[in-house]
Amino acid sequence: VIVIERANNSKHQQQSTSEEDSATTHGGAHDAMIGVVLIILQSILSVLQDLGEEIFMQATDFPATMMLGMEGLYGFCIGLVIYFTVGDQLRIEDIDSTMSMLSNNTKLRWWVVGLPFLFLLTGIFNIKATGVTSAMTRNVWKNMRTVLVWVAALGIFYLGKDSAYGEAWHTPESYVILFGFAVMSAGIVVYYSSR
Repeated sequence: VIVIERANNSKHQQQSTSEEDSATTHGGAHDAMIGVVLIILQSILSVLQDLGEEIFMQATDFPATMMLGMEGLYGFCIGLVIYFTVGDQLRIEDIDSTMSMLSNNTKLRWWVVGLPFLFLLTGIFNIKATGVTSAMTRNVWKNMRTVLVWVAALGIFYLGKDSAYGEAWHTPESYVILFGFAVMSAGIVVYYSSR
């Protein structure tokens, strides 16, 4: 999905300069629409993945971490094939420039190693949660990430030195968000206390 979106962006970047002003005006709404479509597609694929994991783990005695490893290996291999076959042609990324940056920047190399390790830990916790409970329960608890992101954004805005980052508290909107989180949390407590 990302490859298609990037190809679409590179097509728009190749438009003539005479259309540039009108494309810029249209680009904001167009980019927002692409973002919404990508989020919807990601949500659908995530649901299918979570349900597939749950069904597979319930139907077999396959170890959860082995399944996670296989998902990661398949995703890595498919990603490499796409990256090296069409990455340069679609101007998704300049592979030579990327390799140059990696060879010259130690922090970036650590980032390339550390981020997949973080994803691995997150994946292990997620797959274990699905094995112990269910895909539905796992996704309900995933909503708590939204709470953490919101609290962090509020903290960054009010404790940071630059108000361009983070999120400000807006009245009454922030109270509505807080109420929604309270309802969600109460629902979790009620659901698990009745089981």
